[in-house]
Amino acid sequence: VVVLLEVPCATAPELVAPGWFTLEHLHYFSEAGIIRLLEAAGFAPLELRISFRAELYPVIAVVAAKTGRRVPVGPDALAAAESRRFLEKLIAHDDAIWQATRARLAEVAGPVYVWGAGVHTAQLLDRTPVYGKIKGVIDRDSQKWGSMLADHAIISPDAFFARAEDVPVVISSYNAERQIAQSLSEAGVAARNIVRLYT
Repeated sequence: VVVLLEVPCATAPELVAPGWFTLEHLHYFSEAGIIRLLEAAGFAPLELRISFRAELYPVIAVVAAKTGRRVPVGPDALAAAESRRFLEKLIAHDDAIWQATRARLAEVAGPVYVWGAGVHTAQLLDRTPVYGKIKGVIDRDSQKWGSMLADHAIISPDAFFARAEDVPVVISSYNAERQIAQSLSEAGVAARNIVRLYT
């Protein structure tokens, strides 16, 4: 029996998006941690790769073969200390990103639209003072159109473009910011009204 696993890599806090732990995973792994888990389940790694430039966040990919021999796993003080150091760096990194985001938003005057009605926008509303500036929220997901996000109506991109308002659009996405900015530009939104928070 051979298995292939790909899991979030918790070894490079400086490379992850703000609010990383709000993503859909319950567990995050270091190289040593995933090897211990495999050995406890009776597998041995054949190949292990870490991609720090994966699409959304760093990942560890492992191909492992069944050995039939389980290695008992007990308390691991070294792993606990490693996790604590990772978390301290992650918290500092996350705080620095949100501080810079708040500073960037302070430069934007008047009402704004926010592009994106997902987890990042929920964090943006929680971690910055943008709430009082929002005129509306734009999202590509048709299932969200007509609903509300923190008292703000979610509209389609077409509805926004039809309004032809001369209002800044804050892009609320860490991973897709460049693509969204390009789409806005191609749709005729003036460069001065495209507010990037990260690039």
